[in-house]
Amino acid sequence: MREGRSHSGRGDPQLPQAKGGRYVCRHWQVKARPGTAEELAHRIKEGAIPIISDVPGFSAYYVVFAPDETVTAISIFECYASAAESNRRGLAWIEENLVPLLAGPVSATAGPVIVLTMA
Repeated sequence: MREGRSHSGRGDPQLPQAKGGRYVCRHWQVKARPGTAEELAHRIKEGAIPIISDVPGFSAYYVVFAPDETVTAISIFECYASAAESNRRGLAWIEENLVPLLAGPVSATAGPVIVLTMA
């Protein structure tokens, strides 16, 4: 296993810097209906990624599908305004495109990245 480099959000050449050298994480989480992982992945790749990555200040997007059917999406942005815009666009897209595949409501939040480690 390689050891990663820890950062306080400053000086990483792979992510653009926000004011004060910090990034903002936009996070949403929801329970999916059993057996929907492949369809969720397809819809997210084709629909959500183009919408979220078009927001100014976008840096990265990750989606995790846990064994208990929990879907977590994490986006990294340069500022709160970009993260808020991402939530607005993303939640609207979810309502229009993912609801039949979901087993519960979506929770969404945003906050500063306080630790960043990359290989």
